[in-house]
Amino acid sequence: GVVFLAAGIAGATEPAPGHLVLNGGGAKPAAVMQRFVDLAGGPDADLVVFPTASEETDTGDYYRGLFVDDYGCR
Repeated sequence: GVVFLAAGIAGATEPAPGHLVLNGGGAKPAAVMQRFVDLAGGPDADLVVFPTASEETDTGDYYRGLFVDDYGCR
């Protein structure tokens, strides 16, 4: 796992294309969430939610609803 990943990164000669949006625990500002959707390709882009480190069992459902209801994602 980690050793393999580190070896792959060490051999990289160029930065990987794309964007990385970091937004830790707590409130998720609307501007950050909208920017995430925009960088992903807009509301028609394919998004995947990986809920982590939450005590709530419905975190994935919450974010799926948030992206659909508040940001027009499909």
